[in-house]
Amino acid sequence: MKMNQTIGNKISISVGICAYNEAENIGLLLQSLLTQKTTKIIISEIIVVSSGSTDSTDKVVKKFAKKDSRVKLLTQRSKEGKISAINLFLKKASSGIVVLENADTLPEKDALERLVIPFFDKRVGLSGARPIVVNSLDSFFGFANHLLWDIHHQLAREGLKISELIAFRKELVPSIPIDISGDEQYIETVIPKKGSTSKYTPLAKFRLRGPENLHEFIKQRRRCYAIQLDAKKKFGYYRPTGNKNLLKMSRIGIGLLEGKGVKFIIWVAFAAVLELVSRMLGSYDYHIAKEIYRNWQPVKTTKKAIIKPSR
Repeated sequence: MKMNQTIGNKISISVGICAYNEAENIGLLLQSLLTQKTTKIIISEIIVVSSGSTDSTDKVVKKFAKKDSRVKLLTQRSKEGKISAINLFLKKASSGIVVLENADTLPEKDALERLVIPFFDKRVGLSGARPIVVNSLDSFFGFANHLLWDIHHQLAREGLKISELIAFRKELVPSIPIDISGDEQYIETVIPKKGSTSKYTPLAKFRLRGPENLHEFIKQRRRCYAIQLDAKKKFGYYRPTGNKNLLKMSRIGIGLLEGKGVKFIIWVAFAAVLELVSRMLGSYDYHIAKEIYRNWQPVKTTKKAIIKPSR
């Protein structure tokens, strides 16, 4: 398939969404993508890969496809894992620049344009957007999610740490090895090795929801750590949030406490304990239980509809 890099003086992009039972948010996401503010890019297609969804995800996507031919639905009979879904998208995508966005997120109105503009520089092979947490700061787990992603943001400004919404040149990563579990880690590692640069685009913002209870918070964090360990072993991925950067992460966390009360200091300490426990469990999963999370079960509280805040 011939890939379109540009249309006129604009960059053509294909957007891929991997979905499994995402009925609550998928309509909001598609609506946001179809109404993106664009002047320098063209969203040529939005491909949703629905992997064994048993709710109304497929029905919602089909409704949008009838209204706008750019929306396309690809279905997998069973849930085969995210890597399988991404590879199906990459196989079908017609644009040279591809965007991957998680189905449980919501981009700001100009996020895709800001994310893709760096590709006018042919040296750029990968860009990553900035996650903004929608959980309330009034609860501990809301605060813990804000703290986690704020630390990721600060680390990404010093060295790329991509997640949830990324763009890259398809020619650099035409597919992902099926025997790994860390898609973003693989892309983040491989593209610089091919001579292209990577860019963090903090003005390209998108919304997401973090886990809202103890069980799901630890479940998500232990899975992430096990995936990082797998990525390190299989293709030498260096984690900006790895153990060697714990001191730097601690300094960032302390800096974010400026002006906060005693309650937040206690919450930060508890969040640090939960992160430590999660890493221990993730290490157990990977080294002892041999769990590599290629086809994991979703964290349910992160799948609620994301309502974009009014402006």
